[in-house]
Amino acid sequence: MKTQVTITNGFGWNNYKALATLKSLPVGTRGLMRDNRIALLKIEPYDSERPYGIAARYYKTNGDLVFTQSWEEDDTADDIRRGVTRLLSKGITVQIDETAARIAAKELATAQAFGYSTAAEHQAARRYH
Repeated sequence: MKTQVTITNGFGWNNYKALATLKSLPVGTRGLMRDNRIALLKIEPYDSERPYGIAARYYKTNGDLVFTQSWEEDDTADDIRRGVTRLLSKGITVQIDETAARIAAKELATAQAFGYSTAAEHQAARRYH
């Protein structure tokens, strides 16, 4: 599988110092991308219209977005390198599963606060009211 990494900076308020100084990622990043079945990694401003910080977007070979990782406007190039390496080393699927588990736990807690035993019951009740 061929892997590609693109690093682009924005203009005006989306021109970030970290992206200007981020020339490359650590050795081994492409191997970690292959291990995670990531074909394309784009590191760029989070939003081209607003100053929301920096994003790393991970894509499969078919072009589907798998995961978006973000940093604050004042984070450094080293913060980005460490974050990308940490995520790829841990495994993107593990990160997605952990995020889904946190969301499910929050939904269950909300449902139980409203007196329902499951999040599905709470969602069904909200649909009918």
